Amino acid sequence: MLGRATRGEIMVVVDRWVLGRVLEACEWNITHAANRLETNRRSIRERWAAVRGPRVGERVAKLASADPPRSEPAGPSLAEMLDRGATLRQIHRAVDRWLVDRTLTAEEGNVSSSARSVGVSRRFLRGIRDSGAMNGRRSAR
Repeated sequence: MLGRATRGEIMVVVDRWVLGRVLEACEWNITHAANRLETNRRSIRERWAAVRGPRVGERVAKLASADPPRSEPAGPSLAEMLDRGATLRQIHRAVDRWLVDRTLTAEEGNVSSSARSVGVSRRFLRGIRDSGAMNGRRSAR
């Protein structure tokens, strides 16, 4: 699904899917959805407005049509995370950890090249990598 997608493009798709599911489950009640995802109503409204546009639909189609390499590691199961009651922040962190791990593996550990390929700073990428939460281990510095 990813091809050469940036972190921003991936997060838009993740937000669109997660918010759509949660809003539908909450019968489109923004307050209930915000409480469920442990965020505020304004954030839900702004994110939902940002991910509903036609350009986002084009991005989703582009990402869905990309053929992933056979060795592509499976990403986090968003449906399982929602079923377990994960917050929007926890979902974003899981996707970030997976994306950083996947990219570093593909770029053979090269932080600069990995950061460039997903459109984030080296500092951001290193922060995710060194957070200790990635794959349950803390990397050595």
